[in-house]
Amino acid sequence: MAIKWSERLNEVLTSRWLADKNYYRLQMRRHAPDNIDQRIQQDAQEFIASTIEFVRGMVNSVVTSLEFAVVLWGLAGILTVFGFDIPHGIVWFVFIFMIWAIFIAMWIGNPLIRYNYENKKLNGDYRYSLILVRDHAESVAFYSGEQHEHGRLSDRFKAIIRNRWRIARQSVCLSGFNDMFTNGIKLFLIILQAPRLFAGQIKIGDIQQTVQAFARLQNALSFFRMFYNKFTACHARLERLYGFLLSTEEQHGAQQPEISEVSDGIALENVALFRHNGEVLLDGINIKLKSGDSLLIRGPSGLGKTSLLLRADGALAVRQQRQSQPSAASRHPLPAATPVHGTRQPARRGLLPRYRQTASRVSRSHEHLPLGLSD
Repeated sequence: MAIKWSERLNEVLTSRWLADKNYYRLQMRRHAPDNIDQRIQQDAQEFIASTIEFVRGMVNSVVTSLEFAVVLWGLAGILTVFGFDIPHGIVWFVFIFMIWAIFIAMWIGNPLIRYNYENKKLNGDYRYSLILVRDHAESVAFYSGEQHEHGRLSDRFKAIIRNRWRIARQSVCLSGFNDMFTNGIKLFLIILQAPRLFAGQIKIGDIQQTVQAFARLQNALSFFRMFYNKFTACHARLERLYGFLLSTEEQHGAQQPEISEVSDGIALENVALFRHNGEVLLDGINIKLKSGDSLLIRGPSGLGKTSLLLRADGALAVRQQRQSQPSAASRHPLPAATPVHGTRQPARRGLLPRYRQTASRVSRSHEHLPLGLSD
């Protein structure tokens, strides 16, 4: 069942991520979900494992509780509390106190949900920072950025340590309460049974049987209280998965432009592009091109040239526009970075000076080029 569930959940998450170019659009949002790869791979698998563990433990707890509740019901007599006689009072005492203990444990351990959520985020950010250094090793070496990268990695790891201390302190408080309650309730049971022993209603052997049945029932009912520490981590994983799915639904529910496919060109009518903060990047762009036409887009860096091309390919969402584009099978865009690994060649002598000269010329030419469209 776990394997089937894992396959199904992975299919749902990856399909939602890749649908309608969500993998790109989510990066363009100001409050985009962090570390989506971690949510799909690690959080999903850990959520399945912890959920199965919780269900198994819950079923075992319910069965054991019913079994020893019947045994304790037969051993428990009338419990007198403040002059009131309560038939089978020990059984009611166990259930009332265990429910009370569960609520106290939830109150103490509730901050762990937030701390575990932050722990996932911080560890994902730190791991991604390490990957960035590995993938951009050439740039780091070229600019001698070791100190800068080391400082950035140290800051991220310090944030992890601070959060781990918060988790440790809260976990100690929760474990301390659980241990204190477990030991205290056994002693309290003997105190409740003492009047019946002194009155000759029960014997020492009866108390021993009652204590044993009570201990088994108390251990079964304590599952929910003792598991709460793990439950907070499971809850954090569930929130991360739900947040990711919700973000993809928001993308689906957003206003989409009217798009029609054509076979001999592309047309953009009244296009408006926006930055992450809602600021207008481009507005009122109208383009009509037929097959074989050429178009030159000029302008300094940051004015939206690449964003406009991405919009033409349907990768960016815009507002109030009509678009006609070729079918997906006939479009062959060239991305800025091709997903091909292992093709990097060693630098040749004289390549670096030529690169610097070219970059300098491009930089100077951009200073005199306004944003414009020409064919």
